[in-house]
Amino acid sequence: MGNYFLVHMDEVRVKPAYLRALNGISVLFGIGLIIGAYVWAFGNRLNVLNVQAESIIMCEVEEGPFSEYVTFPAIIIPFRTIYLDAYISGRVDSVHGEVGDMLQVGDKIITLSNPNVIMDIMQREAEIFEQSNYLRNTQVAMEQKRTNLQSQMLETDFRLTNLTDNYHRKSELFNKGMIAEAEFKSVKYEYEYLMKKRELILVEHTQDSIYRAGQIRSLEHGLERMEQNLGFFKRNIDQLIIRAPVSGVLTSFDAEIGEQISSGRKLGQIDDLSGYKMRIQADEHWLNRIQAGMHGSTFVSNEKASLLITKVYPEVINRVFTFEMAFVDSIPQDLRQGQSLYVEIIFDRVDHALMIRKGNFYAETGGGSVY
Repeated sequence: MGNYFLVHMDEVRVKPAYLRALNGISVLFGIGLIIGAYVWAFGNRLNVLNVQAESIIMCEVEEGPFSEYVTFPAIIIPFRTIYLDAYISGRVDSVHGEVGDMLQVGDKIITLSNPNVIMDIMQREAEIFEQSNYLRNTQVAMEQKRTNLQSQMLETDFRLTNLTDNYHRKSELFNKGMIAEAEFKSVKYEYEYLMKKRELILVEHTQDSIYRAGQIRSLEHGLERMEQNLGFFKRNIDQLIIRAPVSGVLTSFDAEIGEQISSGRKLGQIDDLSGYKMRIQADEHWLNRIQAGMHGSTFVSNEKASLLITKVYPEVINRVFTFEMAFVDSIPQDLRQGQSLYVEIIFDRVDHALMIRKGNFYAETGGGSVY
């Protein structure tokens, strides 16, 4: 019934076609007016950005090598730091250095005293003297025993020499029945006795030589160990004087005259200023990307210096980790300990890439888009 409408109760009339078309056009025209008014009222405000002409920066898209890098603050630290420890306990007798002193290798810093060390050395020396005397007495006894055995062997050989001819002669006479058996056995028993005695002397001489030689070797080894121990205790005397192990600056020191120092206590540190390196603390966000062997650079007195990551500490403290960088070529001359610099770490390098200069858009979009 959409094409019809009611005029009278008893009469039905059909609406003309041109009127129906005119009504449709009117509706479409009205809808168009509403949309146009909405766009005119709100469209410009939503999609149009008013930018001042002087703030617009234009640049060309370029092609060339591209490197991704991040800048980190860094601190100059000495190439090496040596800590001074007390090797043995003792009382501080004298102090030879102060914080800030430039020291050379071997310079005295602290002198300690420890009477127990002296007593130990005296006791070791007495034990060595006793061991040396025992070794000498053993050697003398061995020589005396060897001389006695040689004397017994000489006497036995002499008696055998005189008895051998008589034994063979009487043996022939006894076999021919020319002498009595008793006379022959007397010579025979004496001859056999001397032969067995000679064998026993040889066995005793051999066994005694082996035993004495082993005993002397044991005593000599024991004496050698005791002398080594004495050398160790004597080195303790040298360690009562704490000296500079390297040339550098005494940057910290903690010891007073008369103070009792325990073994292993840290007394200070020396910074080796023959070279420098850089220490960087970065957010843990970069931990998986920072690796030893990566390259970087910094500027010192407006001159670029190449760097290399040499060590990455795995510990994360308060969401921060630490790594160190060394200078690849020569170390700049204008560096000072504790100086702050900025280093650039190269993460990625592309030989050919389309590039545009970084602007404010990078901070807002992260490089995701640019107009």
